[in-house]
Amino acid sequence: MNSPYSGKPMRPAYEEDAWKFRNEEFQCYRLFWYDDDNNERFTTSEADDVAYIQVTNQYRERYGIPYKDEIIALRQHYKLSASMMSKLLGLGANQYRMYEKGEVPNISNGRLLKSAMNPHIMLDYLFGARNSLTEVTFQKSKERIDKIIDDETNNKIVEYEKQRIYFCNRGLINGFGELSLDRLKQILLYILNNCVTVWITKLNKLLFYIDFCAYRDLGQAMTGLSYRAIEYGPVPNRWEKVYSEFDEIYQIPKHTDKYSGNIITTNIRDFDLSKLSEKEVRLLKYVCDNLGMKSSSQLTELSHEEDIWKKYCDSHDVIPFKEAFTIKAI
Repeated sequence: MNSPYSGKPMRPAYEEDAWKFRNEEFQCYRLFWYDDDNNERFTTSEADDVAYIQVTNQYRERYGIPYKDEIIALRQHYKLSASMMSKLLGLGANQYRMYEKGEVPNISNGRLLKSAMNPHIMLDYLFGARNSLTEVTFQKSKERIDKIIDDETNNKIVEYEKQRIYFCNRGLINGFGELSLDRLKQILLYILNNCVTVWITKLNKLLFYIDFCAYRDLGQAMTGLSYRAIEYGPVPNRWEKVYSEFDEIYQIPKHTDKYSGNIITTNIRDFDLSKLSEKEVRLLKYVCDNLGMKSSSQLTELSHEEDIWKKYCDSHDVIPFKEAFTIKAI
């Protein structure tokens, strides 16, 4: 970004800032541009949007309010329109649609949405609104909810798998990343199809940079994984389970003159990034284009230059996502 006074490039810097949201104060990190010649600083609407996402996600975590993607997924799960969801939950006509666009529900509506994730409770809401629905609409919605209730065993298996893979619940500890096995699989498939010779060590580092750069640049991580600093650099918690979770992804032992270990690979050449936003896709591509050609040892050296790793490597602690704003490699 150039100075509006001199036209010269300005100095970017991330700074911790306090932001009030609904009469509560939250800490966030904002990107500022410094015009040192004129002793002024500037921000952009995009940088403000990223900070806003950081703040509102903290608010959602504090009060158990569903995230935007969860609100969208809830409606899709029941195969209902946004206006129908509003009617069943007793919200304003366009309120559900506004929540899908990113408006943050108040605490009471947030808990209402959370309760609707239980199909038994959702069925009660449907019966409560029956007199305001046509019989055809009522019966069609009831059939869908009944089917979800009948399929509870499979739903519980999916939840179990998520708990086995993910180290923690969604929150600041994982950069507010969505806990989705399918999203994670598609990101892994993209990496394996677009990066050269992906050893386990290399994949650990690529995922670290993808998630921490996403939190820094977009306000929210991408994979739902959390990370720990160990001797050889940052790694996802439970990485050994992550890389063995999907049938399409497997490990091959390999030995070279300098290195011995396992390569992560796949025979699948198609991947589906439709559940990622355009900005997430661009960031994923950017990280892979810039780091995907580097070797495992080169990426390890890069990660060892990061203040994040230096700060937490001795204790092997979980790395807080607030440290994303110190990333230097990319």
